[in-house]
Order: sequence, then C-alpha cells, then structure tokens
Amino acid sequence: MTLDYLLNDSTESNEQIVDDEEGFYVNKEMANGFLLHETLKFQKMAWAIALLLGGIAFIFLFQEIGVLLYVMIMIASIALFVSLLLSEQPYLRLKKESLLFDKSVKNELVSIYMEKRKKFNVLIQISIVLFCISFFVLPLLTSYEVFQGVGDIILAISMILAGASVYSFVYLFGTLQAYRLLGKKDVQ
Repeated sequence: MTLDYLLNDSTESNEQIVDDEEGFYVNKEMANGFLLHETLKFQKMAWAIALLLGGIAFIFLFQEIGVLLYVMIMIASIALFVSLLLSEQPYLRLKKESLLFDKSVKNELVSIYMEKRKKFNVLIQISIVLFCISFFVLPLLTSYEVFQGVGDIILAISMILAGASVYSFVYLFGTLQAYRLLGKKDVQ
C-alpha cells in the first residue's frame, strides 16, 4: 500500500500499474521482508554447513569424547536443515513471476544491490581462498617435523577455518542472490 493510496484514498495508481503491465507488484515493505527472510534463511543454512565442517575439530582435539561432541553437533546441524525444509516460503511468488516496482523503489534496490555486490564479491573471494588454505595448505603442515607434536591442533584449526569460510561463502552468496533478484531483474 503506497502513501498516495492512504492520503488520496485512491487506488488509481496501483490499478494503473496492474492494468497496464503484467507482473507481480512489489512495494518497499514486501521487498524488505523478502530480503530479511532470505538473509535469515541463508544464515541458517550457513550455520548448518559450518557446524558440520567445523565440528570435526572436536574429533582431532578430544579423541574419544570428540566423536560424541561431533555427533551432537551433527544432530544440531540436521535440525537446522530440517527447519529450513519445513519452513514456509511466503515469498515464492517473487521468484517465479515477473516483478513490478515503483521507480523510486526499483532505483533504491538497484543501488543497494550494486553496493553490496562490490563488497560481497571481495568477501566471497576471500572465503574461497580461506577454504583452499584450510583444505590444501594447513594439512600439509602436519607432514613437516617441526609440526609433528601439534598435528591434531593444526587439523582442528583447518576444520574450524573450513567451517568459517563455508559459512561466509554460503551466507554472502545466498544473500547477494536475494538482492540480485530484486535489484537486477528486468522489471518495470
């Protein structure tokens, strides 16, 4: 509902949009709700994956009890995934239909998307580099004599770093895709 509608008690502007063009009208509040919903969804997903990877560190650090701790972390991770699968999708229509915006709302969304894209792309690349370091560089350190006594600690750090980098990647990439949907799509 627009401010014009409230002040002028007229649906003329919204009817014109719907009558002249085909698509789903998205106001600023709906766009903000969608972005918040998607951000929280990808945050949950990122936590679930990060817990699975980072939790392996307990196995390296605490041997016997570490396995039990990791099983508990796996259960928490699975619970997060199940909650994602069972959650409602109130904004599914935004992903399936062509979207219509007021010009000012569209301009604001494009501006926010472009701003976030610059920052998030750099952070996504950093998370990819950290992931590669955690899986390809840190485990190699355990083969050197200097690090023989702390091999398990290095492997635990490797898994924690892998979990953190995957969290960052999933959260940032998913959030950026949500902003892209609204800020980049060919809409009116």
